[in-house]
Parts: sequence; structure tokens; C-alpha cells
Amino acid sequence: MGAKVRTSFRERSSMSETLYITAQGDRCHARPDCSGITGAHKAAVTLGYEVFEPEEVTLAEAQQRGKGASCPTCSGSA
Repeated sequence: MGAKVRTSFRERSSMSETLYITAQGDRCHARPDCSGITGAHKAAVTLGYEVFEPEEVTLAEAQQRGKGASCPTCSGSA
């Protein structure tokens, strides 16, 4: 059996080309169901704010919008 090869978040992002961002967040997510997104949405709803579904973007788009930092929760499990 060969050794398991881990790829970085940025390498996987360029392969899949799909990341997820939110209107108010400052990070890009590997999964739309990341707890970084769902937890923030639950808190916003509790406080009476309107929430929107995560938007699918490429890494380049996320970076252009100032959301190029990878989420520490889901970046290792895309």
C-alpha cells in the first residue's frame, strides 16, 4: 500500500474550481455545509437577520472579493 498523499486546500481548490462564500463572511469554504457557514447562519437567524445561501465561486473570484482566506474548519476535508 502506498502512502496517502495530502493535497493542500489551494491545490484542491484549483482542481475542483468550486468554493463557497457568504455575503458577510471573509473566508472561502470547501463545503457549503461547513459548520463555519451553518453556525453563522443559525446565529444570524436567531438575531433576526436575513441569511442567504452560500455562493459558488472559483478561488480567483473569492480572492478578488477579499474572501481568499481558507476556512480552518473545512479546508482540510474538501
